[in-house]
Amino acid sequence: MLENLSVAYIHSTNATALVEWYKEKLELDIVLDVPGWTQFGVNGPTRFAIDHVEDNPSQVEAQKIMLSFEVKDLEACVETLRGRGVEFFEGDAGAIFDVGPSRVASFEDPDGNWIQLNEFKK
Repeated sequence: MLENLSVAYIHSTNATALVEWYKEKLELDIVLDVPGWTQFGVNGPTRFAIDHVEDNPSQVEAQKIMLSFEVKDLEACVETLRGRGVEFFEGDAGAIFDVGPSRVASFEDPDGNWIQLNEFKK
């Protein structure tokens, strides 16, 4: 069901300064910079990024580090996991959110860490 670790990213209300820190201190190159999202170039299939969030983050965005797993069929994964008792973060349109190049769904593990499923749009 899970393809790979798609992206590890940091939610930040101070994203501009945090992006500069990763650029200057770790010498990471920006490969994608769109409103609300800055992604750095790293070797391998996993991405690393900074998610720019507002001052009043949602309960998902309040967690600093997010792990997002790539899936091929987001609806099927959500349905399967719901059948196993997993409860998803729900918005006005349900558990699946459109976030630019991807569609995502988020849920908590038993320790309260938010985990995300990520399906790239075709």
